[in-house]
Amino acid sequence: MFFVIAILALGLLLATCVFLIDRAENSWSFAAHLGGFLGYIGVVAVGLGAIGLFFSSFEWIGAQQKANIINREYGTNYTQAEVFYASSVINTIRELDRRRIEINGDIRRQRDPQRDLGKPDNR
Repeated sequence: MFFVIAILALGLLLATCVFLIDRAENSWSFAAHLGGFLGYIGVVAVGLGAIGLFFSSFEWIGAQQKANIINREYGTNYTQAEVFYASSVINTIRELDRRRIEINGDIRRQRDPQRDLGKPDNR
């Protein structure tokens, strides 16, 4: 839905910029020429926005594949939107879980008396 709204907004902005440029070519007033200049700047902004939207659409498509892999490997049920918008949060949570398991694993490990000879007992 985000991409549809973004495409509609870019189209509306482009139509407004073209209108301003056309108005500037048919008038001698300073305001019309300033509007035409802003129209050209808007056309460049629309172009950059379209390029950014194009590249983020690849991320959106990839988010579905990432969600499928994460759900299969970790037994979760993340959606495409959750992976797309909050992938750094998901990665942080997985890293914290991994560290917690490593710490708990070290605490539960049996102490080796031969290795600990000469060390003070810090129980």
